[in-house]
Amino acid sequence: MDEVLPGFGPHEDAMTTRSWHLAHSVLSPYLNIGLLLPGEVCDAVQEAYDRGDVPINSAEGFIRQVIGWREYV
Repeated sequence: MDEVLPGFGPHEDAMTTRSWHLAHSVLSPYLNIGLLLPGEVCDAVQEAYDRGDVPINSAEGFIRQVIGWREYV
């Protein structure tokens, strides 16, 4: 939330040789085995946005990834 999410929006799924992961892929194993629920993750991102800790493009992009991609597809 504090370190990766604020920079998610401008780059979303951009790959770089300086990083071993995509911003949302770190949560995937926990979502896949049910340790985290998509609603919990989205609520936490929304709360961070409401506090002003995360820009709108990062919050919207991340929530869209979780709901729109993981849950729909």
